[in-house]
Amino acid sequence: MSAERRRVLAIAAALTVFLAVGVFWLTRLAVGGTGEEAAFVAPPASASPSISPSPAPLSLSAAPPGTPDPLPRGAAPTTTATPTSTGTDDAGPDKTGQTPTNPAIRPSSQRPSSSPPPPPAPKPRVIEVGGVTLDNRNPQTMCTLFENKTAGIAVKLRNIRVSGKLTMDPGTCATNGEIEGSPQCVSGMTLERGAACFTGTAATATTPDEYIGYVRIDVQGRCASAGPKACSGPEFGGDPPTAARPVTVTWTVRSEKPVCYAVRAPDDVNQDKFCFKTDE
Repeated sequence: MSAERRRVLAIAAALTVFLAVGVFWLTRLAVGGTGEEAAFVAPPASASPSISPSPAPLSLSAAPPGTPDPLPRGAAPTTTATPTSTGTDDAGPDKTGQTPTNPAIRPSSQRPSSSPPPPPAPKPRVIEVGGVTLDNRNPQTMCTLFENKTAGIAVKLRNIRVSGKLTMDPGTCATNGEIEGSPQCVSGMTLERGAACFTGTAATATTPDEYIGYVRIDVQGRCASAGPKACSGPEFGGDPPTAARPVTVTWTVRSEKPVCYAVRAPDDVNQDKFCFKTDE
């Protein structure tokens, strides 16, 4: 054999060995090798070419359902983390490990009081009393002067009225010598202790006659002790008023004597409005 032919054969043999090693290397990578590089030692040029057997064909049969894929030799198994919900779960902890709270509900910084609640305030008592009045007299038959002398408390006047065919009318009562300087009694005014006011009346009829009636005034006061006369009657039933438990007292005052207004006939010489009657 000529030298030229031997050289061609040697090159062909080397290429064949190189090709076989490459195929073997790629096959191992495909089926999962160790990752270690295969040592390759080129055969001497005189070595006869050899053909490495082909690797076993890969099985294409499907694995049973649920069977994990085979791992390469020496590779560590990996665990796939279960994805977490991106929504907010009010019942569980958040990403920081803390349980989320509703921002609309904030814990109170004040501690609940351990003391019992105060008892409800007692309802104010209102008692209608008797045996008390406002002193009064009639300086003129149609005028009455009321004085707060004996009640012992300031009182408020309400619902001033007169009976019979009469109406409330101050007339000329304010010019009377006994009344002059005292104000007219009106509903809503307060009559202090020792103060006085007057009422006047006039007839509602036009027929000549003397018309008689009684003036009445509803009175209301406040008792903070049992000292005043208006606050010490039997109506309190052994439970007298105190500053802590005051009592509102009410009563009605009637003029001691009837008032009278005279309507005279046009041809009567006496045109005075005063009456000669003293009783109804």
